[in-house]
Amino acid sequence: MTHTANQTRDGQNVSKMRFGLQVRALVRDPSKLPEHLQSCIEIIQGDVTNSADVQQTVEGQDAVIVTLGTHNDLGPTTVLSDGMKNIIAAMKENKIEYVSVCLSAFLFYEPEKVPARFHDLNADHQRMLDCLTASGLKWVAVLPPHLTGQSDVSYYENTWNSSHSKNVLI
Repeated sequence: MTHTANQTRDGQNVSKMRFGLQVRALVRDPSKLPEHLQSCIEIIQGDVTNSADVQQTVEGQDAVIVTLGTHNDLGPTTVLSDGMKNIIAAMKENKIEYVSVCLSAFLFYEPEKVPARFHDLNADHQRMLDCLTASGLKWVAVLPPHLTGQSDVSYYENTWNSSHSKNVLI
């Protein structure tokens, strides 16, 4: 199975290779991937806002998992939603139907109840979700309250079904 990561902060999603997956990761800075993963995955250095980088990453995959982030930048942005648009376009061009996207639990809140410092970022997460729901793709959105960078894949190891398709983009 092939697994591809879209600009993860620290390679946390690349841990899926523990299931025998071949991993392809689109990252801005490959040096930020943990050393033990750098030799185990195919790294594409690029940016999700560059459609050619996304196209190169998506080619040959069966599914996509999106974990875009702004690291600690909470200011106004469209990087996430622009990246999502590029991913959706590349998926359609490559006839990929399945996508899982990590967003934010703040999307469950009424906008006025979101803490003020997260308003801009939450607005871009909403634009990502809007793109996703309008895409016509088969999708799952994960809305965690906070990502710590800690890896715990025991749940996945216990529930992974080997009958899944062989190429997955993360």
